[in-house]
Amino acid sequence: MSAMSPPRIRMGGIAVLVILGAVFVAVSSIGIARYNKCPEIQGDAKYENRKIYLSQLLTIMITIPATIAAMPILNKMAGSSKSSAPLLAILMGVAGLITSVFTFQIVNNDTACEKVSSEKSMAIAGMVLSIVAVLGGGGALFYTNKNAIRARMSPRVEPVNQSFTTPTA
Repeated sequence: MSAMSPPRIRMGGIAVLVILGAVFVAVSSIGIARYNKCPEIQGDAKYENRKIYLSQLLTIMITIPATIAAMPILNKMAGSSKSSAPLLAILMGVAGLITSVFTFQIVNNDTACEKVSSEKSMAIAGMVLSIVAVLGGGGALFYTNKNAIRARMSPRVEPVNQSFTTPTA
């Protein structure tokens, strides 16, 4: 029986999550701003849905209490790890990847709207950071649980009690 670790995130984990949040807020803001400045794509269902998603994700990335409220559940899911930061990094990475792709699609649309290369570069940087967050979070999660994973992966051999008797004639 193992006790659940307290829901503590070290300062390094907090810093990583703050940086991820700041980058994804910036990427979402770029996509929303580009949508609002480009009347040619407004009203198109494809871009409208992406703008709505970006607006909602912007709210989520800003809302820290939602993240803190999820920590006990994530700590339980994390197993014996000391922090839920790896799972939060994976979740933010996946959400950030979707955000970055949608922002890239909005800023790189095929209409006569103004194209700003720095916005496209920021969306690409968001994609790269998202992939790093998912891989880094996964690596940290497996590293902190390596003994538990090894125990589950190793074959379990149970001894068999046998009594040997010699045949008598």
